[in-house]
Amino acid sequence: MSSTEEETKAMIERVDEEAENLRADGKELEALSLMEKGLVLRHSLYGKDGEKLWDACQKMAELCNMLAMKILNGGDFSLSLELLKKAELLSERDQASNNQPHQPTHPQSSLMLWLLLLLLQLSTAR
Repeated sequence: MSSTEEETKAMIERVDEEAENLRADGKELEALSLMEKGLVLRHSLYGKDGEKLWDACQKMAELCNMLAMKILNGGDFSLSLELLKKAELLSERDQASNNQPHQPTHPQSSLMLWLLLLLLQLSTAR
């Protein structure tokens, strides 16, 4: 293993630790930002098909879903929708590289997006 790979792994560990600390402190949006940096690092180290990259995508998608519901309860529909769209993207593998039809890894994110859109329609109809 090259020293660059070791440095990248160390950076990933630091980013993950700081993101976890932010989540523990209730600063989920800041944690999400750091998690995105971790994804970029994992992509450069493991490539687009690396399991460690997709494990991190799953964790980030779950946080996006949780935050979207929390923020939706606070009435911020646009940020909730943005987070649900991000979760949707994060939960899909690169189907072009696999030559497989589009299938979300976590279909519950599609359901959450649909539910949010329904809620938005209902709230604007009032």
